[in-house]
Amino acid sequence: MFYNSHCKKMNFKSIMSGRVSFIPGYGLLMLVLFISGCAGVDLSSNGTVSIKIEPRGDRHFSILSASARQNGNELVISGRVRKLLNEDLPKNYNARVDIIVIASDGHVAAQGSASFLPLGMRSRDKDFAVRFPHLARNGTTVSLAYRRLLE
Repeated sequence: MFYNSHCKKMNFKSIMSGRVSFIPGYGLLMLVLFISGCAGVDLSSNGTVSIKIEPRGDRHFSILSASARQNGNELVISGRVRKLLNEDLPKNYNARVDIIVIASDGHVAAQGSASFLPLGMRSRDKDFAVRFPHLARNGTTVSLAYRRLLE
C-alpha cells in the first residue's frame, strides 16, 4: 500500500466531500461556457447565408473552410486557414482574411478582417472568427478573401 506521511493528517471523508461539491459546480460552469460559445444557428448550412471564398491565396496559405452563425444580434463568421507548405514563412510575412457581409438588397452590411498569424510551431491549420453586429436575413452573402500584406 502506497501511503505518504503527509496524507495521514488528511481526512478522506472531508477530501471527498470537497470534491463532490467542486465537480458539479465546475461541470455546470463548463456547460454554460460551452453552450454560450457554441450557441447559434448555422446559417450557411440552412441556406440563409451563402459563403463565397475567393480561391486564390498564395503559395503559403489558403482558406480551407468558413461558416456563418447568428448569435443573438451578432453574426459570427468563422473558418480555417491552412498552411500549404512545410517550410518556414519568409521574414516579415503578414496576411489576413478579409470578410465582407453583403445584405440581400446588395449593400455592404459589414466588413472586417481576421488575423491568423502567428501559427504554432507545428501547426498547419489556424482557426479565425470575426463578430459583426448584424442580423443576417435570407439572401445574405459572405465573401472571404485571403490577402497577403506586403511591407
